[in-house]
Amino acid sequence: MGTYPDSYKVEVYCGSWIDISSDIVSSIKGTWGIYGNTPTSLMADAGYLKFTLNNVDGKYSPGLVGSLAGFKTGIQVKLTINFDSLTYIRFKGTIDSLDLVSNAQGNYQVKVSCIDWLGFAARYPLTSPDIQFNKTADSAIQTIIGFMPQQPANSILDAGNETFLTVFDTVKTNTQAYGEMAKLVNSELGYLYLTKDRDFGETLVFESSTARNGLRTLSIIPTSHAVSGHMKCEDDTYLLYENGENIHLNEVKDMEMLDNMTDLQVDYGNNTLNYFNITAYPKKVDTTPVVLYSLTSPLRISSNEQITFRANYTDPAGSGAVVNGFNMINPVYPTDFLMNTISDGSGTDISANLAFSATYGTEGVTYQVVNNSVYTGYITKLQARGYGIYSYAQIDTTVQDVTSINQYGFKKNSIDQKYKQSLTGSVIRSKAFVELDKNPQTTVRQVRFIANTSDDLMQAFLNIDVGSLIHLSETHMGIDENEFVQSVEFEIVQGGIIDVVWRVKQFLSLTLGLSLMSAEIPASSQAIIDYGNLPQLTNLTKQTISAWVYITSASNFMGVAGTFSDYACSLMYVSNHSVGYLTKMTGQQGLWYSDLGLTYNTWAMITVTRDITSSPLENPLMYINGSSVTVNISNAPVGSKHDETGIPFFIGNLKSPAYDYSWPFGGLIKDVRMYNRVLTSTEITDLYNGIPVTDGLVFQGPCIKTSEATTLDGQTLTIDNKVLDNINQMVGTAIGVVAHIP
Repeated sequence: MGTYPDSYKVEVYCGSWIDISSDIVSSIKGTWGIYGNTPTSLMADAGYLKFTLNNVDGKYSPGLVGSLAGFKTGIQVKLTINFDSLTYIRFKGTIDSLDLVSNAQGNYQVKVSCIDWLGFAARYPLTSPDIQFNKTADSAIQTIIGFMPQQPANSILDAGNETFLTVFDTVKTNTQAYGEMAKLVNSELGYLYLTKDRDFGETLVFESSTARNGLRTLSIIPTSHAVSGHMKCEDDTYLLYENGENIHLNEVKDMEMLDNMTDLQVDYGNNTLNYFNITAYPKKVDTTPVVLYSLTSPLRISSNEQITFRANYTDPAGSGAVVNGFNMINPVYPTDFLMNTISDGSGTDISANLAFSATYGTEGVTYQVVNNSVYTGYITKLQARGYGIYSYAQIDTTVQDVTSINQYGFKKNSIDQKYKQSLTGSVIRSKAFVELDKNPQTTVRQVRFIANTSDDLMQAFLNIDVGSLIHLSETHMGIDENEFVQSVEFEIVQGGIIDVVWRVKQFLSLTLGLSLMSAEIPASSQAIIDYGNLPQLTNLTKQTISAWVYITSASNFMGVAGTFSDYACSLMYVSNHSVGYLTKMTGQQGLWYSDLGLTYNTWAMITVTRDITSSPLENPLMYINGSSVTVNISNAPVGSKHDETGIPFFIGNLKSPAYDYSWPFGGLIKDVRMYNRVLTSTEITDLYNGIPVTDGLVFQGPCIKTSEATTLDGQTLTIDNKVLDNINQMVGTAIGVVAHIP
């Protein structure tokens, strides 16, 4: 029998919402989202809704006598669907174009094409917005939204991880809002898209670069009332509405597609990536005013003549390079302008008769000048003073996998980050891009299904949107993975059959796709896991480090996990049978250790917490197997904590000029975790007992791809065998480490 909407309709706003569904003579097609699944598929395209109207009576011919009053391009339109006692807005936008069809066969129709808010943003020009400083992407996007006369009904903007020195200094006269938002998204390596939600009809969503992390859970859909339970009283009778109907439970379920799709589009090797180039743009900002434009030759202006012209700012150092300016200074006589009766500056100074206005933009100034003198004049001096923003030579770097290049040839991609000052964070993310896609693999590009097949699929069509995380399983192709929905496409055929296509992007985490690895660090070895610099793990005023350890050869000072250099560190270690913690200070380093509590050949969970919010001299707390232990001070810290910016994060050993692989662990380490807060003793006990504690978790590893687990189990890893972290898929290099898969 199938599942059908209770009703659906298309409405237009002509002073009030008017249902035009009865005049639709075609299917209704909609699409929106991000039309790709590569690392640079970050920004959604404009969304569209398309249908055809019967126009025999001229009802939809704007301006025609008898036509629907107010019907024209630019008016609001929405598609609503009623199902299971709820109303869903599956598209909201404006009419973009009307294609009137009239032919000899009496076929009078209007083809209607509607765009969503991103379509409007793609056409809206930004006009010289003020340059702003030290802004995150979300803040700048919110500012752009504020510039626009038409705004999304709702927005959810993550706090960006990158703070940009300047924004809007790349805006030109033809820059659209969409293009400027795309620069911000690319610079953050986040995501920006619209969802068509039930409450608002459209929500603009910005995801930061770390939003799609290993802590994300599957999106949920409601259980339809036809199969859900009902609320009961204590006496086991059902609670009822006033009309006598049972009150349904608001049950939900994870979004899973298990062999119930009509089609999968699967590629092999098309997304292989082994060469990724990143471009950033370091900038300098003036701290004192400089001359950013100066008239190069006298400008002749007749009596009562008006001249309007535009001039770009250039580097006052004389390079001729175009620069941007801010806090421009209103011109004053004689510093900034002069007009004389003779072109060489002699004759009579008639500057008092020069009337002009200066309209400053971020990239240049527009002058309107009028000679109110009875004489022909020569403007011999005219300059614009302000503060310059200089984007000198761009910097590029490449992340590559030579082994993959040698085997498969160059598989390239790149990203241009207009607002990035440095490459550090981008290189870290790019390593993950290359590691995940360096070898050809089967990739699901899109999934197709008929929503009418079941209640669950109808709920999926109505509730799952761009940014949703779903579980996809297809037995014949051997597909079993989690996917982020990148875009939505549908067609409603007359009669209510709904054909749906989701474009998807695979996501690996410990939920599905990654496996925790036990790292064996042989004693007296140079084995180590080096994750490099991970900014989210450095300079934490509150932290918790936890790991499971299995000691096979106890000795003094065996590195477990932490940030470390000769200059600064926050390191958890084991010394014989004790837990230890080391931090480096401007005076004397702090060194603490626990009472004895660790034994050979037995797994133990060790944990250190520390809060230096109030004082950098604060002692840490230590736990073994979820229970607190006494902390002893070997060296009392003196001074302040050294800056950890840029230092690497190690597991199982240390590597620096002074400590060259000199703290090998001598055993196995697994499930290393870093939190950016202090876990309570109860939470640490929960963690020991296998109860999830995820709030503040910023690192969990080492992990390997589940697809490689069987091959790598028991093998000594080399530089080509990378390991990952579950939270943000950061890449570590494991050399000399023996991998064991629990």
